[in-house]
Amino acid sequence: MTDTWKLYQGNTFLGSMTLTDNDNFWIYCEFTPTSAFEQFRSLFVEEQRLLEAFETSSDPDKAINMWEASYSKIRGLGLSLQYMDGEFDDKNTILLHILDNEAWFWPFDRPWCGGPVGSSDPDAKSV
Repeated sequence: MTDTWKLYQGNTFLGSMTLTDNDNFWIYCEFTPTSAFEQFRSLFVEEQRLLEAFETSSDPDKAINMWEASYSKIRGLGLSLQYMDGEFDDKNTILLHILDNEAWFWPFDRPWCGGPVGSSDPDAKSV
């Protein structure tokens, strides 16, 4: 069975992410959005544009500040993941990127281990 996560904002299902690869701590997935995700797509497009600009910027401090401001909007959405086995944790501590039908994320609280991504830290922030 292929590893799959479901992306939520509160009780709203935004899409599914099916594992395609993993590299060190990054987990790469095919992203299948629902129509509910469309209202947030532009935030992810802008975040990715700024991340790419950072990589070639002549002023990396300014570029990273712009990216952080952009990503804070995504973090402010309070997104969370549900692993395929049904385990749900709305306190995921991850860095999430979505571009077109690709998603990749880094779970900060544990390395890739083939299991659910979640945090036992009561102070952890959502995506």
